[in-house]
Amino acid sequence: GTAAGLVLVATHWGYSQALTPAATAAALCLLLALAPAATGRSLWPDRLRWKALVACTMALVFAAIGVFNGGGYMRERFETGASDWQGRILHWKLGVGMLKTPADWWFGKGLGRFPANYFLQGDPTQHPGDYRLMHDTGGNYLRLTSGLHDIGWGELFRVSQRMAPPESLLSVRAQVRTDLDAQLHFEICEKHLLYTARCQVGNLQVKAAPNRWQSIDVPIHGDKLSRGSWYAPRLLAFSVAIGTSGRSIDLQQLVLSDANGRNLLVNGDFADDLAHWFSFSDRHHLPWHIKSVFMHVLFDQGILGLFFWCLLVLIALARLVVGKAHSNPLAPALAAGLIGFGTVGLFDSLLDVPRLALLFYMVLTIALTLKDKPMAVPPTR
Repeated sequence: GTAAGLVLVATHWGYSQALTPAATAAALCLLLALAPAATGRSLWPDRLRWKALVACTMALVFAAIGVFNGGGYMRERFETGASDWQGRILHWKLGVGMLKTPADWWFGKGLGRFPANYFLQGDPTQHPGDYRLMHDTGGNYLRLTSGLHDIGWGELFRVSQRMAPPESLLSVRAQVRTDLDAQLHFEICEKHLLYTARCQVGNLQVKAAPNRWQSIDVPIHGDKLSRGSWYAPRLLAFSVAIGTSGRSIDLQQLVLSDANGRNLLVNGDFADDLAHWFSFSDRHHLPWHIKSVFMHVLFDQGILGLFFWCLLVLIALARLVVGKAHSNPLAPALAAGLIGFGTVGLFDSLLDVPRLALLFYMVLTIALTLKDKPMAVPPTR
């Protein structure tokens, strides 16, 4: 499983040139694992904990070999490290600069307020896209606005919903309205989080017609899409975006139809407001978080919040390393988890992801309340 995962990850980032080094690393991993069976002797002491440590170390080493030699992605990231660092510093300064008053500094802007503040006070050249539910005499409609930054495939600001795999050629019909010429982009992609595989795409250059709704019909073409194997299903997403920077388009009565006239979208008329719709941008993500968990806490909860947050983490680590819980079997794993979270958190927000935040605070709570030794379970009769 580890070997197969290594090949998949390396080929995803390094493409075909990553296959040979990744397969070589995977083969070495398998040979070392099978060597004891061939020789009749164990290569390491016969203790489960020691074997698990060696196996994890081997997996990490071979994964690193495959990633660094299996393509240019990691090398490019290290080569651009200096410019990335400067960009991160500027982003942090911009975030801290939004703390205007003493109340902001001491108590913060409030939980989850960074995107709204960046939208109103951030870098005007990197102004993010926007979407709003609007209403007029004809009912609800969506007002979609593109950002002012350079727009490529990854920088598109998308509004999306999950959908079932299509069985035939598709087309998009809608009512649109815009004051300026703009390119309207539709896509259906096999997509997991930020990672896009095969897609079907349709684009249309919408002509300006102020205060007038236009009917459009856009054919969708591209690769054949599927949900994949039952053991590794792929998720499909329909998305709409604007391919021209600094433009706004109103959309109404959005329909994705197949050859049989069946509509594959849910709430395309926005009668249920924005139910089933979700906004995102694959790469233009700095306007949505401050990219450091410590800066994130400072911005949301101020100096006092950051002080008590760090204090809780330090108390938990002290209990696990030298305190009352250090002899508990769970202590090393909990301490490693907290240290790892803080290390990654130096350069990523982390707490703006609800699942990661829940997991972190669960681990922190366990670390703060862990006993010296597990409670004895009374024998059953």
